[in-house]
Amino acid sequence: MTFARDEGCAIADWLRLNLALGRVTGNARYWAMAERTLHNHFLQNQTPKGGFGHRNMLCDKDARLRFWEFI
Repeated sequence: MTFARDEGCAIADWLRLNLALGRVTGNARYWAMAERTLHNHFLQNQTPKGGFGHRNMLCDKDARLRFWEFI
């Protein structure tokens, strides 16, 4: 078993890109993607102190076993 880290920074970039594209184009699809990203991943990476970061996950060769801790 190993520890792996999710891509917290890439998720933040994806959220910001969709918000910017939604603002520039007015296309509701970008707003919907930003909302899904926020609820399905970004909020899961909030630290106990209120900031956002990465999550460590305990993994085996097949899949994630459980979330471990914030960094």
